[in-house]
Amino acid sequence: MTECDFTREADIIRILGPGNAAEWRAAWTRLPAEQRDVFARWEYYDAFSLLEPSAIPECAVFDGDDGIILYPYFRRPLSSIDWLKAPEGAFDLSSAYGYGGFYGSTADRHLLDVFHGQFSAHCRATGVVADLIRVNPIVLDTGTICPPYSSREGNFQVVVDLQRSDAEIWASYKHNNRKNVNKALRSGVEIVREEGAGRFFPEFLSIYDSTMVRRGAHGFRFSPKFFERLLEGLGDKAQLFYALISGRVVSAELAILSETSMYSFLGGTDEAYFEFRPANLLKHEMIRWARDEGLSKFLLGGGPRGEDGVFEFKRSFAPDGVIRFDVAWRVHDHVLYGILVDRCRAHPPQSEASAERYPLRWRYGG
Repeated sequence: MTECDFTREADIIRILGPGNAAEWRAAWTRLPAEQRDVFARWEYYDAFSLLEPSAIPECAVFDGDDGIILYPYFRRPLSSIDWLKAPEGAFDLSSAYGYGGFYGSTADRHLLDVFHGQFSAHCRATGVVADLIRVNPIVLDTGTICPPYSSREGNFQVVVDLQRSDAEIWASYKHNNRKNVNKALRSGVEIVREEGAGRFFPEFLSIYDSTMVRRGAHGFRFSPKFFERLLEGLGDKAQLFYALISGRVVSAELAILSETSMYSFLGGTDEAYFEFRPANLLKHEMIRWARDEGLSKFLLGGGPRGEDGVFEFKRSFAPDGVIRFDVAWRVHDHVLYGILVDRCRAHPPQSEASAERYPLRWRYGG
């Protein structure tokens, strides 16, 4: 039996692992509707565990009379980084790809403080050096966790307010974006939506992979098996949208849904069809669909390089919807953290240019 095959008690918190998937699901369903975030679901972490087998999905849960707090993350062994020479039994924690944070009764400062204290004690007792959160900007206010967490501002994100009429949303688009949507319509672009791995799913895989290759984002060339598990796990909370020209898929996007919000997740466009602006019409119809479903927000995300072309494309749908995105972290073992950072500084040839900006900089080569 491994450490994560059972529930570990730490006073008021429980640490749920792969052997506690049913309890994780049950805790998630007890969250308030606006807090039932797709990025906190067991099924989401289960799919991403395929991409990094050494990473263990866990969820710290407090569930009592005064409220509920849920914190999902991956526990990753530092021994897997050979050059770091971290001691056996040392770990870091990090949100899965996308967003993360603390969910539930986060407005109760006393409850949150008690949770933080208990969770940090658990981390120190189990070899966790530090944990990092890519804070979901439409669910959690970073100010509620700092302190004890530190934070820095990441790339800006774009969110569409869906609690408006179609006419109001359309009028809020940048002028050039409206022109591009109309151009796609004149070019005969057709939008199709499928739930799960339907008829056009192979085309999604092909377009997504070719887009990642074109952008040089080889670390995001996720396997078909990953997508299949994610779609199966999320069910109707995973929707695939396709833009077709003369029956051919030329742009595709996977959106994932929480109880009250939708997220632009992964997708791409065939560069041979850029001139017909299929991605503009695709995003426009996704916005309309999400609004008709009664959702309140559609988070489009940001740009991989800050305010780049991808960001500007997203901002053209919500110029007034640019919001702050934060990365938060907490060091639990200051002595070992300092030693590891020193080893990172001595390992510059393999590091990314901006590795020093990241609290878990060893994950970026030093």
